[in-house]
Amino acid sequence: VQIAAQGGIQAIVNALNAHPQSEIVQDGGWAALFAMAENPDYHVQIATQGGIRAIVNSLNAHPQSEMVQERGCKALSAMAMDYDTRVQIAAQGGIEATVNALSAHPQSRSVQATACEALGALAVNLDNHVKISSLGGIEAILNALKTHLTSESVQASGCGVLRVLAENPAKQGIEALKVILHAENQVKIAKLGGIEAILEALKMHPKSGKVQEQGCGALLSLAANHDNQVRIATVGEAILEALKGHLQSERAQTICYAALRPADVNPESQRKNADVDPESQRKN
Repeated sequence: VQIAAQGGIQAIVNALNAHPQSEIVQDGGWAALFAMAENPDYHVQIATQGGIRAIVNSLNAHPQSEMVQERGCKALSAMAMDYDTRVQIAAQGGIEATVNALSAHPQSRSVQATACEALGALAVNLDNHVKISSLGGIEAILNALKTHLTSESVQASGCGVLRVLAENPAKQGIEALKVILHAENQVKIAKLGGIEAILEALKMHPKSGKVQEQGCGALLSLAANHDNQVRIATVGEAILEALKGHLQSERAQTICYAALRPADVNPESQRKNADVDPESQRKN
């Protein structure tokens, strides 16, 4: 609090802007800024004082630095928790920088995980769905899942982004044109092998609650498309049925069942299964 009150945020941003080619300054600056960005109360200050632009500039200036890319994506992920900052990040090139981080560091688990987390937060805004897809984000996310199959963090964050990108926007009451545009992600993800990648994640991490919930949630989102329903039932039923006995999360079990039996779950129930813990549902 004292750091922010005494102009600390502006000082950090100024240092980042004054030394754009110094990895040491950039890394130290992002460590400090990320610590502050974890507090939502500082998001507006960071944004208005040029923090978002500085983050994006840093990512663009050091595309080959794993350290800078990880720190920058972490900072964007923290900042993207607010609607207004998500809009600003997208407008200032944050989506492009994050997708580029995924593409530039395919073997880095830390970069892949943090970049997927950032895209997942940014994808909460429906307007960002099309942009992430058009920039090659879906391909990069699927590559991360296939490359780092044994990494729980990559699998959880990667499946999480796919879940958000494939969510049926119709349930949010937006205009028909956007429903059509965003529903295309459901088709694209499946066409690129997303269903199989998600099933592999579930198979590899049966004891990870995070992977289970995000993976099953992604399948449920994809199952809003009829062709995907058939594909999930055909390709994944045996694996998912086998997993049911090993799933550690009751919430994941509920979502998993809904993905296998989408016809039994109406859109409102799908929303609740994806967003509400089954325990709380029983109490209501």
